[in-house]
Order: sequence, then C-alpha cells, then structure tokens
Amino acid sequence: MLYLTTRAWVRTVSEASARPDFFLRMNIRYSFFPVSLVIILVLTAAAKLIGATGNAHLLDLPDPLFGFSSRTMMLLAAGVEVGLAVSILICGWSVPTVLASLWFSSILVIYRVALAVIAPSAPCPCLGTLTEQLHLSPTTASVFMSIVLGYILAGSFVGLARLHRAKAMAS
Repeated sequence: MLYLTTRAWVRTVSEASARPDFFLRMNIRYSFFPVSLVIILVLTAAAKLIGATGNAHLLDLPDPLFGFSSRTMMLLAAGVEVGLAVSILICGWSVPTVLASLWFSSILVIYRVALAVIAPSAPCPCLGTLTEQLHLSPTTASVFMSIVLGYILAGSFVGLARLHRAKAMAS
C-alpha cells in the first residue's frame, strides 16, 4: 500500500512516519473545520442545484450584479462549491485549499455587500426557490447563510494562521 506525504509516495506507515511532514499534514487534514466545510459546501451546492431547478419566474430574471439569470448564477456557484469541496477532499487542508476557501468566501462577502448597496431590502437569493419549498422566509434564509459565510471566512483565516504557524515550527 502506498501513502502520500506532502512531497513523496512511500510504501509503509513507518516509512511515512519517518518524514516530519506526514503527521503534521494528517492532523491538519482531518481536523474539525475542513470536514465541516466540506459538508457545508456539499449541502449548499445541493440546495442551490435543487433551488435552481424550480419553475419560478424569478430564476429567469437577471442577477442584479452580473446580469446572468439567477438560475445560471446559482449553477455557477454550486459548481465552485463542489469544486472546492472536492479539492479539500483530494488535497487535504493545505495552503492552496485554505487560500481557495478564503478566495471563495471573500467573493461571497463582496457579492453580499454589493447586493446590499444595490438592493438594500432584498435578501440574498442564494437558495433560489428552495426557501419556498422549505417554507422559510427569504430573510431568515439570508441571515442563516450569512452566519454560515461568517463561519467559513473565520475558519479559513484561522486555518491559514495554523498552517503558517505549523510550517514555521517544522522548519
């Protein structure tokens, strides 16, 4: 059986454990936040895909910021979320995936701020028609998704700080 360390393939766990970066990577890879982030990304992507398949006329209206239909924006966002979740699963919680998580959450924060400036009373259309199917008010869903976004952003910053500190201690 082969095990992947951060720089090379090795044949046994004892051979892998001789590499100083093996356990550092394994402990970080399976910590709580990356696992919860993958779950959140998969769930929100599924919610967007379900919400985008509705027949509501609102899905065909242009997004206030980008001009694409809301349905297209939801499908694009779901694709990015799935891509980020898969990259975390494949690469682990490493600097590139942490930076990708920060990039994605920063884009979402900028989108929400711009949406609040353009249409202050409109809630974020992040879940599309799923809010109607779940009998949630769009405002409640928007507040909940804002909390989730804050969790992702804060967790990504903490993850970056931990990886930086672990790298500094290893060298």
